Amino acid sequence: MVAKAGAWFQDHMPFAEEPFIKLWMVDLADDHYEMDITRAVDALGWHPSRSLRETLPAMVAALRRDTSTWYRDNGLTPPSWVENETTSQA
Repeated sequence: MVAKAGAWFQDHMPFAEEPFIKLWMVDLADDHYEMDITRAVDALGWHPSRSLRETLPAMVAALRRDTSTWYRDNGLTPPSWVENETTSQA
């Protein structure tokens, strides 16, 4: 409940920059998204070509190496601190 109140307050503060955390995100933060690919394997014979366990470290390394490019390459709008970090390094 405190997180929701904080998210609401941040979203409604006048003259503040747009917050990254939105009210709807608070409700989803506790959700557990377990995936079961049994149906895809049985019906299609499909198996994933990558695993999160192997791919996630490479994703994090790429994000740390060049944050603004990572956001651009993945079609995401970078938070303002990324833009500020990029301009201060130039």
